[in-house]
Amino acid sequence: MFVLITLVSDATLTQLLGLEQFEVTGYGIERDKKQDIVHIYGTINVDAAICPCCHNVSTIIKEHKDRCVRDCDMWGKRTFLHFQIRRFECPECGHRFTEELKDIGWKRRQTIRFELQVYEACLGNSKKRTAEMFHLSQTAVKRIFKRWAKERRKGKQFGLVKVLGIDEISVKKRHKQFAVVISDLERRCVLAVLPDRTHKTLKKW
Repeated sequence: MFVLITLVSDATLTQLLGLEQFEVTGYGIERDKKQDIVHIYGTINVDAAICPCCHNVSTIIKEHKDRCVRDCDMWGKRTFLHFQIRRFECPECGHRFTEELKDIGWKRRQTIRFELQVYEACLGNSKKRTAEMFHLSQTAVKRIFKRWAKERRKGKQFGLVKVLGIDEISVKKRHKQFAVVISDLERRCVLAVLPDRTHKTLKKW
C-alpha cells in the first residue's frame, strides 16, 4: 500500500493558519515528553500602522522586537507563533508607538481566538480542568476568563468595527502609486491595505 505524502508549503500553512495579517515563512516541531509543540515562524504582512495619538497612518518603522504568542492547537499539538512586532514613528505628530494587531490583543501572550477558546472551555469546566486541557497555569486561565466575561457583559461583539478609518499612503515616493489603508480606529489597528485600483474606485464612489 502506497501513501502519498505532500510537502506543506508556507503559502498553504498561511491559509491553514487563517490569520489575515500573518504570513508563514517556516515551521518546526519541538519534541516534548508530554506533547509535541508546533512553532510557526512568520512576518506581519501589513506595512502600515495607526498612530494612537492622532490616528494618522504611518509606514515609518524604527525598531523590531521578537515576539512569541500562543495560538489554537494545530494538528492536535500546542502551537506558538514567532514574529517581529514593529515600532513606528508617526509622520504627523512624531509619536513613536508599537503597532496593534487585529488578531492579537495589546501585550497579550495569546491570540484572541485562543483566548476565546479558553473562555468557552471555562463555561463547562473548572478553571483547574481548563488549565490542564490547554497546558496553562490556573492564574492565566482565570485572567483570560475574567477579561472575556467582562467584554461579554459590555455586550461587545468580537470582530465588529464601530469606527472605520480610510486613508491613503504612497507606496513609492515620487511615483503615482497609492494604497488604501482600512483601519479600526477604536482598536487602533490596520484591517487591510488595498491596491491602487481600489483607491481610484473609492474616489469615484
